[in-house]
Amino acid sequence: MVGPIIDRLVLLLPPLGFKPDVFSAVAIDVADLAKAKKAEELELAKVLEADATEGVSLLFPGLTVTMAKAGSGARKGYKAAFHIRAGAGEKGDPTLTLQVGPTGSKALGYSCRADWNPARFTQSENARIFEGLFQCASAQNVAAPMLLPQIRVTRVDAAFDLPEQGFSTFAFAHRKKQVIQGEGRRLAGLTGIRFGAEGDSHVVVYDRLKLPHNPSPALRIEFRIMPKGGDQPLLALPHLVSPLDDLLVMDTAALPLTKAHRRHLATAVNVAGLREALGDLSLDDSPIAADLLLGSTPPWWAPGDLWGGWPASAHALLAVAACGLPLPPVLAGSVV
Repeated sequence: MVGPIIDRLVLLLPPLGFKPDVFSAVAIDVADLAKAKKAEELELAKVLEADATEGVSLLFPGLTVTMAKAGSGARKGYKAAFHIRAGAGEKGDPTLTLQVGPTGSKALGYSCRADWNPARFTQSENARIFEGLFQCASAQNVAAPMLLPQIRVTRVDAAFDLPEQGFSTFAFAHRKKQVIQGEGRRLAGLTGIRFGAEGDSHVVVYDRLKLPHNPSPALRIEFRIMPKGGDQPLLALPHLVSPLDDLLVMDTAALPLTKAHRRHLATAVNVAGLREALGDLSLDDSPIAADLLLGSTPPWWAPGDLWGGWPASAHALLAVAACGLPLPPVLAGSVV
């Protein structure tokens, strides 16, 4: 089992006052201007977009910056969104989405939201990203460790990969969350299931196909964690409480059944849920099937051992974020 991988990180930066020469374009809603039909308004939108893109590019040297098209990228409450890409800077390359918008108070300047997958960027690229974000968040040259305590996490994805394994081999259940998406349906273009609603912390399990940035096919188990209360300090990341214990993994290949029956049972559990799948069996067969399934946990699914690597992964990311300077004390508590 490979992991834990920090597969996505969404941060809110402190509104300490953005440099006006960099973000002047967001004072006017570029997206609304781009939808306008008057030639002079369209021309103004192009000028503003060019100014803003050039300013943001200065903060992220070596990365390619483009402004998101009107109607996409910028969430409600934000004025503009930028795509910051590594590699050749093409669509499909590692991308950070940076969103900028007013906080509602002129004294505080602008708010900023950064959303990216650190696992797809190199360590040096992640360092450049954090350096750029710190420059966004401060009109003064404030040292990174001084800003870190003010950065908030709104989502973090912890992923585990099982190379050369397939989704259909196993049955999955969650102690607290219902199956939302069943085997045979599509999840982000891949076969898989989801436990819990997308607007809250949830778990997805799917076949991670071999792609340019994926060296080999693998079964991926991904915990998408959204802190209670909306956000928590970035420095609390190493103290994240393990979400693994509530996920049940069952290896149907270990059951004394025919191959067809094993696959049917795995599909029934993954589509309908464990309780519902067992409820379809006779009263005599249900307890036996439950015991067999719950006793078929594969040896690689050891939540305590797997989560033991999380603090090191989180500390490694924080060390990159500190830009080579000593980290401030890590906060106690959790982000769930």
